[in-house]
Amino acid sequence: MKLLLAASLTTLICLAPAIAQGPPSSSPGSSTTEVTGCLSKAAGKYLISTSNGERLEVMGPAGLLDPQANKEVKITGEKENKDGKATFSATKVEMVSAACITKS
Repeated sequence: MKLLLAASLTTLICLAPAIAQGPPSSSPGSSTTEVTGCLSKAAGKYLISTSNGERLEVMGPAGLLDPQANKEVKITGEKENKDGKATFSATKVEMVSAACITKS
């Protein structure tokens, strides 16, 4: 009985630091956000153009992005600057409109 108690206590002490750690934090300069705009695909790359003229390269699985190409979408993910270039890593894509809205 004492052996079982000692083993259980040892396991708990060893796991305590791992349990005490919180969830992993996001990398500096990035945070979860949403971007709405026209998603296009050219030369195997996805771009989103927002109504304020911002253009971001969108990274993510083709299965998530391809069905929404050439549509107005809301993308959830992380916006980052890599090598001076704005990119967006998509985790969720929702269609807003079946066609891109253009301003004249």
